[in-house]
Amino acid sequence: MSHIEKQAGELQEKLIAVNRVSKTVKGGRIFSFTALTVVGDGNGRVGFGYGKAREVPAAIQKAMEKARRNMINVALNTGTLQHPVKGTHTGSRVFMQPASEGYRYHRRWCNARRSGSRWGS
Repeated sequence: MSHIEKQAGELQEKLIAVNRVSKTVKGGRIFSFTALTVVGDGNGRVGFGYGKAREVPAAIQKAMEKARRNMINVALNTGTLQHPVKGTHTGSRVFMQPASEGYRYHRRWCNARRSGSRWGS
């Protein structure tokens, strides 16, 4: 799993995962790559994108563009979530909860005070 973080204007972009996938056809296997990215401004606007292409850089670029297009507002309470959130998407489950008061964080690890976990693929 690769992790890349870079600044694009006000938005912070983070590469979560790059996977190689294959499609089996009559002549053999065709390989392509998928990328999952998250984009946010640190003030409650966040978006995620999933891109697929034959080359890794193209997959990352597509995922970043989709993440910027799919941004939503998340209500924050003093820099953290207001209440615990559970969600599912296909085979994965996500649980995020507010961080305790006075929680210190390293800016490289997370942008807003929050803690979370995921299960599944």
